[in-house]
Amino acid sequence: AVYDGVALFYASHSNTGTASLATAALATVKTAMFEQTEPNSLAALGLVPYHIFVPVELENTAIAINQQEYLDSGYTYNWCKGMFGAANERIHVVPHWTDADNYYIMGRPGDCPVIEMAFLNGRRDPEIIVQENVTVGSVFTNDKYTYKIRHIYGGVLSPDSAYVLF
Repeated sequence: AVYDGVALFYASHSNTGTASLATAALATVKTAMFEQTEPNSLAALGLVPYHIFVPVELENTAIAINQQEYLDSGYTYNWCKGMFGAANERIHVVPHWTDADNYYIMGRPGDCPVIEMAFLNGRRDPEIIVQENVTVGSVFTNDKYTYKIRHIYGGVLSPDSAYVLF
């Protein structure tokens, strides 16, 4: 469950579908993502597909859709060509997914944050502490330096995340 007590992928979030991975299905997803509104607003987000996450069974299908120049022998241009990168770099295979029909589409991370991170006192880099006193502890008895690394942070699903994934 996410911020509203409902599963991340749920009909009330308008981020689910049942169509198999194909160019026509991506057209539906593209329209739905573009027209999706912010929570408690009528303002369209205007998002477009950028990343696709697939099980290994759909990898070749995703690559074919992304690389295919024409949709048919009538030379209908494939608007999906290069959508997930010219070299398929935004097609991500998730090896532990077992449902060969499921795939997930996400917009640009800067346009639709999924995870919000916070760092204690705004410190994004870990704090590295070295034992400096050479007359006590393991530095003195064993010629060993002791390091302490402290990095305090937390993360949560963004309230908007339910509105940007399909």
